[in-house]
Amino acid sequence: MKDIRLYEHIPLLENRFSVKFFALSRYSFCPMWHEHMELAFYTKGSATVFCDNKRFCVEAGDLIAVNSTEIHALTDGTPAEFFCMLIYPSFTEDIDLRGKRLTNHIRQDETVKKYFHLICEEQEKNDFGSDMMIKGYAYELLAYLFRHYARDTAQNILKEQEEKLARLDRVFQYVSTHYAEKISLTELSELCFLSDSYFCRFFKKAVGCTAIEYITDYRLEKAAWLLKSTNSTVSEIATSTGFDDANYFAKVFRKKLGMTPIAYRKQDTAL
Repeated sequence: MKDIRLYEHIPLLENRFSVKFFALSRYSFCPMWHEHMELAFYTKGSATVFCDNKRFCVEAGDLIAVNSTEIHALTDGTPAEFFCMLIYPSFTEDIDLRGKRLTNHIRQDETVKKYFHLICEEQEKNDFGSDMMIKGYAYELLAYLFRHYARDTAQNILKEQEEKLARLDRVFQYVSTHYAEKISLTELSELCFLSDSYFCRFFKKAVGCTAIEYITDYRLEKAAWLLKSTNSTVSEIATSTGFDDANYFAKVFRKKLGMTPIAYRKQDTAL
């Protein structure tokens, strides 16, 4: 669980600053996990978010709190726009949060809105001391959240979650390495030492989609990145991301994003 690069790209610390804050606009992202706590405050649009085996319908003004190592995904949106705060483990290393988990979906809380507004203002100012102000607001926000929205989780449940994630870890790593190749369910189930049928049930319950859907979404994210960052043709991108047929690639891309790969390449919003 140390190599978070395989799951969600986490920006490197600037001057060892333990909080990251930035704006995003996304249609979707495939299931992922990381060791950081993530707070996503939605400002525009609506979305369906999968987190910790549950689905939430999110609107502007809502907060999604992703606890460390929780699998999460944005399954569809308009696209949704949100401010994302990543809190590195070092930020709370001197605070005893063992067994404490935040409620994942926090609706229309005015105090939460206030703190994100204050942090956004400081981020835009970028004056001397803005980093200290952001860190102070982040501490205040976390204290408020843990006072009002924390739940205690038994150690045996946390241990079960760790064991489940260790199994899924092998699958995520395998897909990230072999997504351009043919991948069979048998290959993935053998990584988890499970039968094909049990693996399919286990994966869907834990990740919120089937293994085949996950592989397709992973390939689509790679393809979307290539459409924006390279001059490769649609056919070349389809082949390099594991799609045998360019027409099929265009079909599933359009179904997922509501536009063709060419139209996506021409517009500014990221996947």
